[in-house]
Amino acid sequence: TRFGFKSRGLGDVYKRQDLRRGAARRFDAMLPPRAAAFARALTLGDRAHLDRGMRQRFRRTGQAHLLAVSGLHVGLLLAGFLWVLRALGGGPRAVPAAGILLLLGYVPLAGSPPSAVRAGLGAGLYLLGRLLGRTTSRFTLLAAVVTAILVLDARAIHEAGLHLSLAAVLGILLLTPRLQACWIPDAVRVPGVVEAPKAPVRRLLAVSLGAWVGVAPLVVSAFGQLALAAPLLSLVTIPLATALVASAFLLLLLAAVPVLGPALADAFTLGKRVVAPDFEW
Repeated sequence: TRFGFKSRGLGDVYKRQDLRRGAARRFDAMLPPRAAAFARALTLGDRAHLDRGMRQRFRRTGQAHLLAVSGLHVGLLLAGFLWVLRALGGGPRAVPAAGILLLLGYVPLAGSPPSAVRAGLGAGLYLLGRLLGRTTSRFTLLAAVVTAILVLDARAIHEAGLHLSLAAVLGILLLTPRLQACWIPDAVRVPGVVEAPKAPVRRLLAVSLGAWVGVAPLVVSAFGQLALAAPLLSLVTIPLATALVASAFLLLLLAAVPVLGPALADAFTLGKRVVAPDFEW
C-alpha cells in the first residue's frame, strides 16, 4: 500500500483486520446503530456507515476532521495514554517507548489513513527524541515528517490532504504563540502563591484559530466555501470529541465488565447526541 503500513508482515503481527472487525462488532453490540457508526469513524477510521446528512453537517460547520482518524485523534489517544503512564509512575524512557509502541499498533488498526500516518510519524519522531534524550525544533520535526512521507510516496506531494495538514500545523506553530501572547497577559509568578494563568479556553481558541487561518486559503480554493464559525465551534467540539474518543476506547477495553461497560456505552451515546444530533438541517 501507499505508506507501507499495511504490509503482510505487519498485518500478520498485529492481526489488524481481525482486531478491526472485533472492535467494530463490539461497538455494534454495545451501541445504537448511529452511535456505533460514529464510534467506528472516531476510532477505526471506518466511515462507511455514517449517514450522508451527518457528513454534510460536519462539513458545513468546518468540523469534518472529527469524522476521520486524523492527527487530532492520534494526539488525543497518545496524550491520554502517556498521562496515564506518568500517573502510574512511568519513567522518562519507559513512557516514550510505550508511546511509540502504541503508535505502531494503533495507526495500522485505524487503517493507516494518510492523516494518521503523518501524525504517527511526527509523534513517533518526537518520542524517539525524548527516548534518546534529545530535543529538536518543531519546524525541523515537521520538515522530517514531510521528507519521510515524500520518500515513502513521492505522489503525496500532489495530495490536498498533505497540503491541508501542513498548512494547519504551520498555522498552529506560527500563529498560536502570538495569539496566546496577546490574549493571555503575563502575570507576576510567586511559586505556591501566584501562578501563571492557565486560560484553557483562550489557549484552545488560539490553537483552533491558528489552524483555521492556516488552511483557510486552501479550503476556499479547493472547496469554494469556508466555515467562519469553525474556530468557535471547536471550543465545544474538541473537548467533547476528547471525551468521546476516550469513552470509545474504554468501551472497547471494558465492554464485558458488568455495570461499567453499559455505563460507558450510555455515556458515549449521550455524547454523540450532543456532538452529532440525529436530525437534518
